[in-house]
Amino acid sequence: MLNNEAVNEFIELYKKHYGISLDIEKGTELANRFYRFLKLITKPNSQNNAKNN
Repeated sequence: MLNNEAVNEFIELYKKHYGISLDIEKGTELANRFYRFLKLITKPNSQNNAKNN
């Protein structure tokens, strides 16, 4: 789970980009979803790494 500072930064960026204000509950939910998504897509795939070496 992201800390309050990270969630507040996400809320500010979301407002700047989409023009939609999020409350802390929705901001926390979306920020954590986004964080988990980024972790998933940037996770190294050990099978691909083994084939390439």
